[in-house]
Amino acid sequence: MPIEPINSKFNWAGRHFERLNTEIAEYLKINPCKFVPKPNVSIDEHGRSWVTGTFEAVEPIPEPLPLILGDCLANLRSTLDYLVWELVGANGKEASISNAFPIAHTLDTYNEEIKRGRLANVAPEAIAIIQSLQPYHLPIPEESLLSILHKLTNINKHRRILLTCLRTIGPVPDMQFVGDQAFAIVDPPTSEGNAEFGPFEVFGNQVKVEADLVAYVAFDEAPVQGFGIYGLIEAISRVIDTKIFAKLEHFL
Repeated sequence: MPIEPINSKFNWAGRHFERLNTEIAEYLKINPCKFVPKPNVSIDEHGRSWVTGTFEAVEPIPEPLPLILGDCLANLRSTLDYLVWELVGANGKEASISNAFPIAHTLDTYNEEIKRGRLANVAPEAIAIIQSLQPYHLPIPEESLLSILHKLTNINKHRRILLTCLRTIGPVPDMQFVGDQAFAIVDPPTSEGNAEFGPFEVFGNQVKVEADLVAYVAFDEAPVQGFGIYGLIEAISRVIDTKIFAKLEHFL
């Protein structure tokens, strides 16, 4: 990790992440979902009844969880702005209120950010690296990790508390890194809601549920709707630490 105060801000995001994981674990301990069978019942050749269904939340997401999530993401986003300020200082200049880490979906947007002074007085070599990390280089810029971080922090800061939900599925949707870029493309969730499980045999009014159930707390925000909070934040943190800082720390 780079010098202070970037390190302190990044570690503070880690503290929020640890608390977030604790809150999620405690929530899942209470088994907050139940099996909800679909109305269609199938009868096999032996006269046995079978149903499919979903697992749905019966206990709401704890109130502190989305708030901690927002604080964690905000601190991760701030580390990037802190980085730009430190780059200006390391270049022998004084940073201004205009300095910040740009995140742009198009080259035109990036150039507008430069005109606004986002990277004023940063060494040209460092500017070139920051430009190479911009989402507009990717096939779907809106689905890059930096874009996702930027969008979620803006929602949390300016509009409302981030939306979260309980999902059940197997396996949890995964992410795919793109070469050495500081981004990842997020694949669409494998279902729009909870996965359908079954068929399970019905005994009277009881359903004998036998399934490998994966329950997790997920984002309910596009474009990461349905993706687990833990995995996504971990990926963003790893990219900031091992990709962005790794490319720029020798300028500090």
